Amino acid sequence: MDNNQTEIMENQKLTRNERIVTANIIANMVMMLFGAIAIYAFLSNVQSKTSIIKQQENNNLALTEVVSILDKNTENSESLTNIFHQGNWNTMDDIELLFKKGLFEKMMANENNVRAEMFTELSSPAGISNLFLLDENGNVVVTSNEELFGRNLATTAFVTQDNLNRMLKMSHNSEPVLVKNIYGTYYYYAMPYFYGDSQYVLAMGTSSWALDERIASLKDVSAVLSRMSVINDGFLFAVNRTDDLFMYYKNGTDLLTGQNAYNTGLNQDIMTDGYRGVQTILGEKYYCTSRAFGDDTVIVAAARSKTMGSRDKYVLLWSVMGFIIVMTLCLLYAVFVRNDFIRNNIKPEKIMLSSDPEKPMYFNKSVFKKVMPLMMIGIIVVYAITFYTQTLLEITEGIDKSNVILQEVIGRYEESIESREVIEDYYKSRFISTAKLLSFFAEESPEVLNTGSEFYHSIYDDKGNRQFLIDDEGNRLKSVANSAILQQLCDENRIEAIYIFDEDGHTIATNTGNWFFSLSQNPDDHSYPFRRVLEGKTDSYLQTAMTDDLGVNSQYFGISMHYFTTKAANGETVYVSRYAYEEACAREGVSNVTKAGNITRHRSMLQIALDSELVSSIMADTNADAILSTEMLSGGSMIMFDNTPEHTCVYSPVKASIGKTAAELGVSSKAFTGDVYYGFNRINGVSYFQVFRFIDKYFIATALPQASMYTSRGSISLITAGVCLFMIALLLLSVTITSTVNDEVYDLISDVKGDDNLNSSIFSIILPSGRFASTTMAQIRWNNQRIPWNERSPEMKLVSILGWIIAIPVLYFVLSAVGINRTSNDSIVNYILSRGWDRSPNLFALSAAIMVILMTLIAIELFRIPVRLCTSLLGTRGETIGHLLLSIVKYGGTIGALFYCLYLFGVDSPNLLASAGILSLVIGLGAQSLIKDIIAGIFIVFEGEFRVGDIVTINGFRGTVTDIGLRTTKISGGGNVKIFNNSEISGVLNMTKETSVASATIGLEYGQDIDIVEEVLNRELPLLKEDNGQILDGPTSLGVSELAERRYTVTVIARCSEKDVRGINRYLNKSLLQIFQRNGIKIANQPVASVKPVAASQIPAETKK
Repeated sequence: MDNNQTEIMENQKLTRNERIVTANIIANMVMMLFGAIAIYAFLSNVQSKTSIIKQQENNNLALTEVVSILDKNTENSESLTNIFHQGNWNTMDDIELLFKKGLFEKMMANENNVRAEMFTELSSPAGISNLFLLDENGNVVVTSNEELFGRNLATTAFVTQDNLNRMLKMSHNSEPVLVKNIYGTYYYYAMPYFYGDSQYVLAMGTSSWALDERIASLKDVSAVLSRMSVINDGFLFAVNRTDDLFMYYKNGTDLLTGQNAYNTGLNQDIMTDGYRGVQTILGEKYYCTSRAFGDDTVIVAAARSKTMGSRDKYVLLWSVMGFIIVMTLCLLYAVFVRNDFIRNNIKPEKIMLSSDPEKPMYFNKSVFKKVMPLMMIGIIVVYAITFYTQTLLEITEGIDKSNVILQEVIGRYEESIESREVIEDYYKSRFISTAKLLSFFAEESPEVLNTGSEFYHSIYDDKGNRQFLIDDEGNRLKSVANSAILQQLCDENRIEAIYIFDEDGHTIATNTGNWFFSLSQNPDDHSYPFRRVLEGKTDSYLQTAMTDDLGVNSQYFGISMHYFTTKAANGETVYVSRYAYEEACAREGVSNVTKAGNITRHRSMLQIALDSELVSSIMADTNADAILSTEMLSGGSMIMFDNTPEHTCVYSPVKASIGKTAAELGVSSKAFTGDVYYGFNRINGVSYFQVFRFIDKYFIATALPQASMYTSRGSISLITAGVCLFMIALLLLSVTITSTVNDEVYDLISDVKGDDNLNSSIFSIILPSGRFASTTMAQIRWNNQRIPWNERSPEMKLVSILGWIIAIPVLYFVLSAVGINRTSNDSIVNYILSRGWDRSPNLFALSAAIMVILMTLIAIELFRIPVRLCTSLLGTRGETIGHLLLSIVKYGGTIGALFYCLYLFGVDSPNLLASAGILSLVIGLGAQSLIKDIIAGIFIVFEGEFRVGDIVTINGFRGTVTDIGLRTTKISGGGNVKIFNNSEISGVLNMTKETSVASATIGLEYGQDIDIVEEVLNRELPLLKEDNGQILDGPTSLGVSELAERRYTVTVIARCSEKDVRGINRYLNKSLLQIFQRNGIKIANQPVASVKPVAASQIPAETKK
């Protein structure tokens, strides 16, 4: 078989094998595609189940919150009703007490018109709607309207006969009678009153409009559901079980309240308590959870199904992209490594898997060892990507949950403002009524003030002498303390204290021990505004509720009254009733004068201290606890701050936090800018994720414990990484497991590639650790020229592909930053780009820092493109400028990015630079050489003057770089290791190439014919490579290398590995000497008795051979 036929067969074989390689590549791509689909399907299933679990949890939290609110509203309704009725019964008790203190007797002793007038004076100031004194048969004895005297109450428009019959049978604290008449809705209270042998019935009717309005608001399910929502475009609705009608349904523009629930597509399962599943509502699928409330109501939380997984697709996208990227990199790197073995004619280490002689299978251990580190790093990257995206997802869900709760809380707050006005009007009118009754009692029953007492008001003069205050009758001003009568009134009316003040603001009677108390003259004190009542500027004053230094809530109400004094026969001051004063006025024909007869009229004030528990009960559903308490934050809570510069905490479930400033609690100042704020704050030693909202002079924030947020990111990330590891390992088997056919392909390609130039730009070296690595020829490291793809090492190809891949997310973030491809306004990505977060070690800062670093690296690489173009056009000057610009951009960009990242993490970069400068100055004075070595070491690494594994000559010492440290560099050569201080390294000769050059130079006498010498070398030198396998190329004669005084020298070189240079040097010296002696070529300074030169034609054939 001739050479042409052999060459044709080899080409055909090579073509066939290349088709096999192409088929393997296609098979790998198909397997990778199926792997991506499989992992997407698996992760989608895991993510879908997780989304359902989370939605179920959120639905349950929303339903629990609604039911809790409705239960509290029911309790508050009952409480308010009880308070309302008890207050009215207290009023009845006060009227009964007035009757027993003489008012009844005085009233009955007068004509009907006087009786009516006295009833009007009793009921009108107290705000009593209808007040009647009835006989046993229900006939009116006394009322404010004289025309009704003697008529049966059932014959009037006030009550029916049935109402009246029930009233006549009532006793104290019985269930009131609800009456609806032409005047409105009233509650009637009645109790028997005995005077002598006669029995009467005292009846009082009170309008219930305030109570009814508040109760209706509290029991309105729609009011609660209208302000509630569920994450993932969800809402809540209520269905009546008895008639299947919507009690409340509003979703966007769909308002179906009052319509049949089944007409919307719901099925009967929705009525089951605890139901959870997918329901179709108006043609759209919703994930629904049901909760029964009471006997007839079902409340449903519904979340839009297509929205539930809308954010999951981004997590899946990045996870699957991470898998594809890692899988692609691993497969490509395996191919690159295998091709690099072929190019360098390296035979990989194999393990036989199948001993079948016909189809043996091998495991390519060398390729696997090279790819395995990348695979493990890739799996870690997949885990990190999934962990990061899951973290962003769960933060987004935390934001959604917080916004839902804030929306509901703001709805509560706005509703509470309206409710508070109604309730304040009610309890203010109630306490006005109570105070007026008590003042009426005090005016008509002087026995309270006539009680004996040993307490007298006094002051001390400048000399320390005690001086008693004098009343208008010339006696010491007495003060009654611990009055039993006033205490009885307090107990009956659920008030804590009663104070009666004289016209100068001194206490003259109280049920407490504070007999010495006087209203302050200082406008800044809390009691000062009550002086306006004494001065006649107002008839009443309700103090704002406050908390004293002991943490006790207190609130006072003052109302004007009068007391009347005269002087007894013994000269003592005596208090008389208003009735006695009016009789004196009548005798003199005057009214409302300061003095009538010997009775003096004094303007004073009756002050009552409201029962804090009663006020809290009345205002229970409008206070901060009711508004801000929630069960939807998974162990978290709401916090409220005021709008002062210090931002003091005014509400927190942790009582110790109330009153502290935001700075003391650890809340960032950025939370109070009024803009959108999401952030992590450490409050009282616990990390919370917070979302702030400003409303009506307050900052309301959610506080979600960080530990409760990340419930699934760890498990999902581990599952993703584990599945990816399995899939990547499975796919890598297609590259690392080979057969005889594959080996033939690689052997043939290896033979073809083996003849390539040994001195390529990229080549493999053996590191001091013993492992192989690729490096770049030293002379092309700084020429700004691109290395051809085919000449690049596997690592360089991998880095290039990785750079292209990294550009994808960077481009996404860049487009987002400039407003293209924006998602919703509250997107977490947009929030990261907005830089509205705190500069501290947190996820937002980390995300921004990663973007900065990636964009900096890409910008530096992109900057190389115009530099290369410029250097190719501008020649040597352009090359110089290009190198300078690249150096500036590289160092400037890197340092700038580093300091900016430190700035993002909250490090004050200017101060850091200043501190570093001072520290360098201080240290430099004592360790100047050490600092120089360290700085030099840093620049050696960054400049890349030489690397570990490079062949260099430093200060005349040639060897291989084995270590580059911060202080020293170690060079190994000739069996020795020389250590250089980094600051002393200069004039480095970097000789790193794929092969090193061994040389031998020998001097010949001028009498030797150079042509004969070259003929001998050309004939003999090729035989040396066959004799010594360490010679990779050559030996080759370089001709005459020097013309000395008595000789000329000839140099011969051969290419070999760096580790063999010295041995080949010796081998060449020896071989040249033998060649010249064998061929009669005289070496300079050779002894006279030597062999003469022999021409090639004269040498016997066997000698040539």
